[in-house]
Parts: sequence; C-alpha cells; structure tokens
Amino acid sequence: MKKITFFTAIAMIAFTSNAVAQATASGTASSATVIAPIGITNSATLLFGNLALTGAGTVVLYSDGTARANTGGVTATSAGTNNPAAFDVTGEASFAYTVTLPGDTDVTLSDGATTSPSTMTVTGFESSHTANGAIQTGGTDSFKVGATLNVGASQIAATYNGTFDVTVAYD
Repeated sequence: MKKITFFTAIAMIAFTSNAVAQATASGTASSATVIAPIGITNSATLLFGNLALTGAGTVVLYSDGTARANTGGVTATSAGTNNPAAFDVTGEASFAYTVTLPGDTDVTLSDGATTSPSTMTVTGFESSHTANGAIQTGGTDSFKVGATLNVGASQIAATYNGTFDVTVAYD
C-alpha cells in the first residue's frame, strides 16, 4: 500500500509539472509606422547684389532678409537684386527636422577666369530655421539662408557664381 501511495504522489507531481510547462501567454503586438521621406528644393538663389569696391571687406546678407551689412571698402549698391537663399522642405507633418549648412569649409564663388583674384569666399552661413522647427500641416515648410561674402581689395569686376549644400534630416 505504501508503494501505491508513493507512486500516486510521484504521478501527481509529474502531471502538475507538465501542466505548468505547457502554459502559454500572448504578447502585445508591435507596430511600426513608415513616414513620408523628407525632401528639400532650392526656391531662391543667395544673391549679394551689386558691389562697389574701394578696398577689401565683407557683405553680410541675413537670412531674414532685413538688411545687408557692409564692412571695409565694400559698398552694397541699391542697384541689383539681393536676397537670402530660400529652401522648401517636404515630409511628414508635425515632424521636427534639422538643417545642416556649410560648416568650417568656405564656399568659393568664381568668375570662371584664370586671372587672379577670380574667386571670393562665402562664410558664416546662418538659417532662419529654428531649433524646434517642424514640417507644417500639409507636409511642407520653408526657411531662408544668409551668409557673409568676403571680397578682396583688388577683386576683378565680374559676376561670381558658386554652389553650396544644405541638408535636412528628421530629428
């Protein structure tokens, strides 16, 4: 009788262990949302306008377009067009994004000639995009970019052109 009781006790433990080992649970399903890709287009060119020289200097064109500041022997004349560059951003509404401008590397403008000085540098890029700026309802936003043009004392009279890169990315 003791053998039967002992065997029954072992069988009960074995069946109880198997019941626990076969228990299941369901996890909460995960999800992922794919958002619209961010894009950028240049809608207005950075134009410093017409300049008169009596020596070396700079012209600062602010991103808000309110003023041009001249230093040294450079005078920005009233003739000609000057304006900050403008960029349009597309993407997912309400998502914040960052703007990366040319950093420590100067951007060179050239008149295409080989006679020196046929280049000028652009530095000090700044943007009207705020640190917490986001793409607006409808999936668009825009910002402007200003910079400083560095003009040499004996700059050749010509039209100078160049390009610079602006990058946008979701925060």
